[in-house]
Amino acid sequence: MGNNQRRDKDLFCISGFGLKHAAISTEKHDHHRMRRAALNPFFSTQAVAQLRPVIQSKIDYLCDALSKVCGSGEPVNMDDALMALTTDIITEYSFAKSYDFLKKPAFAPEWGKGLTGAAQSSMLFRYIPGLVDILLAAPPWLVNILDPKLMQLINLKLVKSIQHSGDTTRTKVD
Repeated sequence: MGNNQRRDKDLFCISGFGLKHAAISTEKHDHHRMRRAALNPFFSTQAVAQLRPVIQSKIDYLCDALSKVCGSGEPVNMDDALMALTTDIITEYSFAKSYDFLKKPAFAPEWGKGLTGAAQSSMLFRYIPGLVDILLAAPPWLVNILDPKLMQLINLKLVKSIQHSGDTTRTKVD
């Protein structure tokens, strides 16, 4: 199939994300192209080249952090380190503010676990449409019982919203 061939996305394949209004979840070809066109300037060769200093600074920070750990004999989970690196680059570019996971202890392993859990949960959401909406509207304690993997991502969302709002009445569910 060439890039010029018109095709709609299979609803089954995109329904597991729970992101009805995101470009990745747009079913109809023309609608997806319209949404994707709005993002194209951010991924041009010139835009990516301008991001090089940000990428290099994050890589340098990671290398420095790994150098410090190297002599200690402590193990480093490289999955977590690389997830922190890519997340810090993406958030710096997308929001002009990095999540700074590279600066967190052990490179914020809860982030990767949350994303992995959400990806695993998305397989179930494909087969039970609407379940993701129910879980996201449910109280966190109930989600923790029904889908602990999804709860990892919700905890991250709660922590971020608490940090931004200053709301101390909401707490993370373990």
